[in-house]
Amino acid sequence: MLPLLRRMVPFRFYSVAADNAALPGLVNVRAMAGKHVVLLDNYAAFSKDPSYRTTLMSDYLHPNDAGYVVLGRALYQAISALLPTVAP
Repeated sequence: MLPLLRRMVPFRFYSVAADNAALPGLVNVRAMAGKHVVLLDNYAAFSKDPSYRTTLMSDYLHPNDAGYVVLGRALYQAISALLPTVAP
């Protein structure tokens, strides 16, 4: 199993900056210790869209369908290099 740590999407009622800032260091410490761990940066995926609150969120907490597409693409990008290749 591959541990996956994710940075949280921007959230209206809670500042995720401190929590998100701590994750890259945590991932690096684990990786330097030989652990297999991946950082999924959901925050960066969402914050690329300055209107994410209306285009990617269904409310102040949950993504809408477009938001789930963004999350899925971010997840695939984070793990695609680790997936086995399938011969045709």
